[in-house]
Amino acid sequence: MGDSYVKSEFRLTRKTDNPLHIIGFLSQWKKYLDDLQEGGVEGRRLDVDSMDRLSVEQVGQLYELMHATKEVWKS
Repeated sequence: MGDSYVKSEFRLTRKTDNPLHIIGFLSQWKKYLDDLQEGGVEGRRLDVDSMDRLSVEQVGQLYELMHATKEVWKS
């Protein structure tokens, strides 16, 4: 699931021309990669500040992702 999710997110973002969106996107992926290398991604909660900055659409995507990952781990 990870590879297809990353590819999908990249495709959705690559046509963005807003510099703030680009910087935010890249900085969050860099943070995610750093966390992966440290082995600390699984089961971590999203902090309140990050949740407050999400749009309604992003919250919906996060909810869908949560359910999709639960299905992956069940099998």
